[in-house]
Amino acid sequence: MRAQPKAFFNAIAEYTGATLDLDAVNLNPKHASYSLKQLHFIHQFSQTFDLRKRRVFKNGLLHFFWRLFLGSIRYTVLFLGQYLPVKNSDQPLISSQELEQVKNAYDDDWEHMQRIALRIT
Repeated sequence: MRAQPKAFFNAIAEYTGATLDLDAVNLNPKHASYSLKQLHFIHQFSQTFDLRKRRVFKNGLLHFFWRLFLGSIRYTVLFLGQYLPVKNSDQPLISSQELEQVKNAYDDDWEHMQRIALRIT
């Protein structure tokens, strides 16, 4: 998949019967991941403050300013999470039981995608 992403996209498009303009596909990475410490910090912060993206205002301009405000808080908290101490940072963010449930739910899809990827390479 990583070695030949456009071939992979073509195979998925062919499989689903869709058309795809490969020249319009941007393969540049979109953003870097956050560190585990930052994720623990924002998880603790969001237990007190609701940082979920949601529509609060029907007015488009007010909604834009709300998103700007909420985003500035979210990214400030993530930035500060690099430097401030975090409680229980050695515990996993997602329980192993929940991860296993997700893995089991998507196992068939994952195996199917791996078979398609093997046909491409």
